[in-house]
Amino acid sequence: MYNLTVTKGGLKLKPMDEGGCIQRDPTKGYNTEEMFPPGQKPQCVGWLHMNGPDWVIDAAGQELGHLAGALSNTLNRHVFDNTGVTGLFSYHLQFAHDETTPGNFPPEIMERFFPPSDVPSGPSIFTVLEGLGLKLEPTKGPQGIMIIDHIERPSEN
Repeated sequence: MYNLTVTKGGLKLKPMDEGGCIQRDPTKGYNTEEMFPPGQKPQCVGWLHMNGPDWVIDAAGQELGHLAGALSNTLNRHVFDNTGVTGLFSYHLQFAHDETTPGNFPPEIMERFFPPSDVPSGPSIFTVLEGLGLKLEPTKGPQGIMIIDHIERPSEN
């Protein structure tokens, strides 16, 4: 597990200006071209995706807890927001898909999204976060487990 915390130098990520993003209509699906249109206000969303050999987290109007959740998916470890920072932020993070950020998807999906490439990967997630005044501190905590005490075949309908 990791705690997402602010470095001693302080947070360098600036809060989003009021009205800095457009509320997404929840009745519509996600259209990636509409989420972050060039030169226009983005929708208030967070999006974890891939770009070449790298992970990308794009967000507008999101709390740092959203960043912790997205990092949990790439690090394949729980990440807790222990920054103590409130407010909404917009950010674009691009970082290497490497042994520290393997993702938590089945291997066959990861191979499809991250095929071998000659394109050099970006910096590590630790370097990217440090540039924002954030860091990941290893921690220990309880792990969830599931105990199955009974199983049987379903009955016919």
